[in-house]
Order: sequence, then structure tokens, then C-alpha cells
Amino acid sequence: MSARTADKYITMLRPLWDWAIFERRVTAASYKANPWDFGRSVPRGKKSDKPEREAFKADDCRQPLKATQRGTRGGDAFRLSLATGV
Repeated sequence: MSARTADKYITMLRPLWDWAIFERRVTAASYKANPWDFGRSVPRGKKSDKPEREAFKADDCRQPLKATQRGTRGGDAFRLSLATGV
């Protein structure tokens, strides 16, 4: 996982934990502070020389979309992964 991706996930988790602690959804005594507050960012490594992966083209997605039905677990998971880029 790249440092930028780790920073992105930490940035998303930090307010979620703040909310959970404030709303007392997390009640363990060890979680009075946000575990995602590190005070510094993730150290970055050297940029690799690997070429970046190309984005999917519309034709690359049409066949799997036709093969999976909406409302099914597999179809919904595939559509969600296309929408979020996961």
C-alpha cells in the first residue's frame, strides 16, 4: 500500500473515530483518545519507476456488467468496486 493511500484511509478513519467516541459508541476505557491521531503523517518512500496502471475503458466494463445482475451480491459488489475504484 502506498503512503498516499494509507494517508487517505487514516484521514477517513479519524473523523469516524471522533464521532464514535463523542457518541459513546466506543466505550472501552482504552479509546478515550482517537487511535488514528498520530501527530505526523505516514513516511513516504521513493517513487517507483513502475508505469501507472491504465484506467478501465468502457468496453472493458460492459461484459462483466452484462454478466452480473443488479440486486445480486456479486452484481452489487462489482458495481460498487467500479464506482469506488477499489
